[in-house]
Order: sequence, then structure tokens, then C-alpha cells
Amino acid sequence: MRRRLLVPITKTLAAFLRSDITPPPPVPIASTRGPTWAWEYAALALSAVALFLLLAFFAYIHDMRLSHWKFPVSPTAVVSIIAATARAPLGFAISSCLAQAKWNWLKKRPGSLVTFDRIDDASRGPWGSLWLLLRVGVKHMVAVGAAATVLLLAFDPFLQAIISFDGSVMPSEGALPAYISRSERIDAGVYFVDTSVDADHYLTTLRRPPRWFHRVSCRPDSGLVSAYYSGLDSRTARMQTASSTCATANCSWTPFTTLAICSECHDVTSYVERFEFDKRIKWELETLRLENTRDARKSVDSKWMSVRNRRLNYDTLSFENFTTMIMAVQVMRAAEEYEKGEVVWADTNVTVTECALYFCVNAYKSSMKQGILEEVLLGSWSKRDLTSYANISGEGDAHLTQLFDERNNYSFYYDIVNLSNDPMPLDTFRSDLRLLIPADEVQRLDLPENTTTSFNLTSNTVGILVLYLTSALTPNEVKWSQDLNSPIAPYSEAPMVEALASSTNLSDTFNNVARSVTSWMRDTSNGTHRGETQEWTITVQIEWQYVTAPLAAFVAGVLFCLFIIWETGRLGLPPWKTGMIATLTHSLDATTREQLRNASRDGSLDKVAQATVVQLDDAGSGLEMKAKQVQS
Repeated sequence: MRRRLLVPITKTLAAFLRSDITPPPPVPIASTRGPTWAWEYAALALSAVALFLLLAFFAYIHDMRLSHWKFPVSPTAVVSIIAATARAPLGFAISSCLAQAKWNWLKKRPGSLVTFDRIDDASRGPWGSLWLLLRVGVKHMVAVGAAATVLLLAFDPFLQAIISFDGSVMPSEGALPAYISRSERIDAGVYFVDTSVDADHYLTTLRRPPRWFHRVSCRPDSGLVSAYYSGLDSRTARMQTASSTCATANCSWTPFTTLAICSECHDVTSYVERFEFDKRIKWELETLRLENTRDARKSVDSKWMSVRNRRLNYDTLSFENFTTMIMAVQVMRAAEEYEKGEVVWADTNVTVTECALYFCVNAYKSSMKQGILEEVLLGSWSKRDLTSYANISGEGDAHLTQLFDERNNYSFYYDIVNLSNDPMPLDTFRSDLRLLIPADEVQRLDLPENTTTSFNLTSNTVGILVLYLTSALTPNEVKWSQDLNSPIAPYSEAPMVEALASSTNLSDTFNNVARSVTSWMRDTSNGTHRGETQEWTITVQIEWQYVTAPLAAFVAGVLFCLFIIWETGRLGLPPWKTGMIATLTHSLDATTREQLRNASRDGSLDKVAQATVVQLDDAGSGLEMKAKQVQS
């Protein structure tokens, strides 16, 4: 048994030791890039995923506040990491396919040895790719791979430039809300109706009011007095703004509506008449007049401005239909040349301006920047509900009061002359005055849906504003002071007269008073409109135009690689890529190599290589680059 087992083993050893036994074929040495396209596919997939993540990251951080970034590395560092992950695998895949393209090139067509060298050089980086582009132009697919390689140089710079930081005022986070004052209903001051004195006791005119009208007086709110004087002073008028609360000094408010005082001025010079008699010239408009001698010049005795207040709207020339008018003023003023003493009275002209203050409702869009409040007037209305401001005294007939108000053209002021020839204002106890905004105006100005459209002023508020402002000025012909630098007026009327005398634009003067009193009304009513606080915020901005170069490189690189992989399979070539062993194995035939060596010895290698045209053919023992044309 032992002998039968040893016989096969002995024969096997003997056969192995015999020289005629051929050893198994060696395993071919593969390139580090592998004998398949697996690494290239993986590289393209990794590059695509990284680029997708990069774009997603850009979308995520676009418009992000920098304060929200909580990671230990900056956004630009994250971009650098992801960009490198996208660029390096793409460059690896493109270089492999460019290296393979030189074999595909010669397999498809005869080509110059220099072209083979240029394509191989292009697979090693952008310098060779640039030279390849110059040689083959854009007519061949290898140009796409070369262009993608060159574009990869812009990959990192463009992606770094895509991130910028912008500073702007944005809604603050965690701060207290902002508030600005507004008035929806106001009740201020003290308005007296003295029921012990009625109209019949002092009636001396044919204008007979209802018997339940009584003498009225007022004690104005101290804030109103302060606002009035501040509005007259041009130095402080523009500083009078509504109260607001803004913790960050930068706030904004949506459009809102509020009770207000409005003003208008009109030139009514065309109504003036000029009269000459003896040595005097008089300019006259009803009870408004200026009169001086013909040769009068600027002096303490010359009159150069005349003012008169109008308490009733039907006594005005421009505001007879204003049913919310508080008071109006007519100002007749000599020409500027006369005020400067350049002409005599006979050679001067006059101008007459009529200005009024009236109740209204304003719509504002407000904002505060660096602590300075700015309000843009969006719209203004003075529509009065004529059924409001009705008699609620319990005396007389409310309907008769309504008829009397209609006859009085809905003016707020009414007086009679007492026994001392002084005007005595009369009124009765009244309900709130209501102002309205037309519904179509809300839509026209695109105001918020919850915009308030109905507003109330109590009879107290209406009474003190009308009585106080109409009593602030009585008819006057203004003269110069001794130094000829300021007007002369009764002490109680000096602020108004001085403001009118020094004003270069009466519209601005009355607008200042209206704005100042409006601020008082808004602050007094304790109503507020809520807004949002804002702060200077640094945000991350994505400059999307800089994505074009990286995207172009990626798209060109992927298309090129997929084409080369497909073409290699179609041509039946192995994926030799950058393998040097493959180059040595399938290089030039012996005859062509000998010719090139000879050309190298006599210094004409470049010329001969340029003229040598080869093609990758099967010589029977495998693929080999065989010369098709050689010129010495």
C-alpha cells in the first residue's frame, strides 16, 4: 500500500524538475489607476456629491446673519474644504481620460507624434492642456478635456470670491418692539360753557343764535401752548416730532393713520385793490389794508405788513368749503425792495397770502435711522361726518342746532359783540367731532387692511384749539421798531407777528406750526402704533455669478470623461490611461525608433517628430504605433 502511494508523488516531482515544463504566465503589472474605470467613476461621483453639497451650502448660508454662524471654522474655510473635495477627484478623472485620449486618437486616425506628446502632456496639468488647445483648437473632443483642466485653475479662486459680507439694517432679534405715538381719539384741555350767560343777554347783531348757546372760554393744555410756540420758531420747528420708542435707534413702522393738524396757503393777491388819494396810497382787501404816503420809505412810521385772522371759513377766499377749518390768516406784505429801503411806497407792490390750519387725518410711513425719526406723508383727508359734533346739552332742539351749524357753514367758531363791543364766543355742549377716511382711499394707497378710518376729537379738544389759535392774532398793521430790524406788535401777539414777519415762506411757517401741534396731539392721546426694531447686521451674501467657472469645469470634465470611457470601449482598447508600461509596450516600431534616434544625433528630432505620422495598429503580435509617413 505504501509503495502505491509514493509512485504518483515521485512522478509529479520528477515532472516538475524536468526543464520542458512551462511555468504559468506572469500576472500583468497594472497601473496604479487600475485596469478598469472604477476609480474614475468613483472620482466623478465624489466630485458631483461635493459640488452638490457646495451649492446646497451656498443656498443655506445665503442671507444668513453672521451672528447665526456657530461653527468653529468660518464659512470660507468650509467652502475651501468642500471645493478641494470637488476639484481634486475631478482633476484626477480628467487626467486619466486625457491620458487615454492619446491612444484613442491614434486608434481612430493617423496622427503626428507631436500631437500624441501634446495630449500626453495635457494629462499632466494645465500647462500642457493650454498647449494642446493651441495645437488642436476646439474641433476635437480632447479640447474639452484640456479646457476643463485649465478651468480647474479658477475653481478655488471663484469659489472663494463667491462669498461676500454685506452690512445692512435688519429687524433685530430679541429686542423690545418699537412704538410711535398716534392719535385715534383725543381729549385735552378744559373748555368752559358758561350756562349762566346765554346769547340773548348780549345780542347786538342780527345774527341770532339758538338760545341754548352760551358764552365759552378755555384753558389750553400747556403742551399745546408749548407746541404752538415751538412751531413758530423756525430754529426748533423741525425738531418737533412725535414721541417714539426705539431701543436700537433704528426702527421701522408699517403705514398708519392718525389725527393731525394740516395747513395750506394760497396767493390771493389778485383780489387786492389799490387806491390813491392826495399824497397817500392804500392797498386794500376788505378789512386788510396797508397805507403810507407816496414818498414813504422804510422807517419807524411806515407800515409794511398787515395781518388779519379769519375765524369763519365763509370769510376766507380759499377755504370757504373747509368744514374742519380752525383758523385762517391773511397777510398783506410790501415787496422785498421796500423792506430793504430801496424804493418808495409809490413804487412798491404788495402780495397777499391766505393760510389756514384745519383738522385732518394723515397717513404716515415712519422710520428711524441712527436715532433720527423720518416720516413720509402718504395721504391726508379732512372729511367731516356732518352728523357729528352735535348738540348734547339737553337744551333746545338738536335738529335746530344742526340747521344753525349748516347756516354757519359748519364753522367751529361763532361769536356776538357784547356791550363793550368785544366779540364773545358762543357754543353749546357737543358730542365728539368725527373725521373719516374714504374706503376707496385705503385701497388706493395700499394701506394695511386693519387701517383705522374713523377718528374722534372731543368738544374740549376742538374748543381749546379753535379759541386759543383764533385769539393768538388780531388785525394789525405792522410797523418797524426803532432799530428798523424787527416788527412792532402787542406783546401777546408778538410770537405770531414775528414769525410772519421773519418768514421767507409762509407755507413752511404754517406747516411747521401744524406739524408741531400734530405731534402734541399724537403724544397727548397715548395711542401707539407698533413697529419693529432694527440693527446693523452683517449677512453672508452669495455672488452666484462666480459659480459659473466651477460649474463649467465640472460639466466639461464629466462630459469629456464619459465620452472617453465610451469611446475606449467602442474602439476595443484597454484603459491604459497614464500607464508608462503600456506606453513602452505599445510604442513605435523598430524602424521608426531608429529614424528618430538618427534625427536626434543630427539635431533634427523636433522636425522629424513633427513630420512623423503614426497610427495604432495590430501588427499581428499586438497593438503597435506604426509609422504611416516619415520625412527626414
